[in-house]
Amino acid sequence: MANINNSTLLIRLSDNKYPYSLYQVRNEVKFLMPAEPTEELVSELGFAVVDPIEKPVGDVVTEGAPSFDAQTNRYTQVWEVRSFTPEEIATRLDQAKATRTNILNNNLTKTLEQGFEYIFADADVLHVQLRDGDRANLAGLRLTANKLITAGEVNPVMEIMTYEDVSKTITPQEMVDLTDAAFDNYTGIMKSKWMYRAQIQAATTTEEIPIIPEIIPVYTGV
Repeated sequence: MANINNSTLLIRLSDNKYPYSLYQVRNEVKFLMPAEPTEELVSELGFAVVDPIEKPVGDVVTEGAPSFDAQTNRYTQVWEVRSFTPEEIATRLDQAKATRTNILNNNLTKTLEQGFEYIFADADVLHVQLRDGDRANLAGLRLTANKLITAGEVNPVMEIMTYEDVSKTITPQEMVDLTDAAFDNYTGIMKSKWMYRAQIQAATTTEEIPIIPEIIPVYTGV
């Protein structure tokens, strides 16, 4: 028989209290014993080893009272397995939906903070942010760009700061093109967000709840 260590399962024989650890035994009996005592010594102190068995797979797995085999004079660990109740299934589904909705909202925040990829006239590929304040700023830049175009301005006199903290100087017409792309991309991102939210709400099982990408894609209708 192997000696007992702190990972060994024990049961107190006087009242079948379980589980017990070697640490608890030491504190209870106040008896000086080796670092890894034998089963015989622990038995003399009123405790028995419970032989572990592999934990089974199931919806709800709980540990029951150890079973005793009179023929072998040994205790064995017992696992009890059952399926989820309808109430538990409904609760788990609601919790999973709430968790995935939070992920969707957080990932939308990340997506709008990064913004959309835009290719500038000089071939630089950078991101234009789409948060609430960014969209308000873009709307203001669009108005200014239209006024400059009406006044005949064709030079790169307008400035925009990208997600990468790169300042780009562009023409009024380029600003109009950029803001058009910005609002198209924002609308597409929000359509994707609404689609994911609808799928979450419609799910009848946890497996049907969609996985949310870290960056919400622009909805393309595909």
